[in-house]
Amino acid sequence: MDGCPFCAPYEKLRFVLGGMLYEDDLVCAHHSYQDEEPTYLGQLLLMTKRHVPGLAELTEAEGQALGLAVVRL
Repeated sequence: MDGCPFCAPYEKLRFVLGGMLYEDDLVCAHHSYQDEEPTYLGQLLLMTKRHVPGLAELTEAEGQALGLAVVRL
């Protein structure tokens, strides 16, 4: 989705320091990364693979996947 800072191509995310830390069919997580800022190995970004403008637009399955990923991470 153009203009969305979270909808970067997933292939690019695989090259972030530490790579993809968690991934399933609906969500993925990696170390938070910004070009001009330092990367901290404890700061993670967990996101859905589908563009979702907000939490209210999550499907039930996506909500469950996010919750399970938070517990696992």
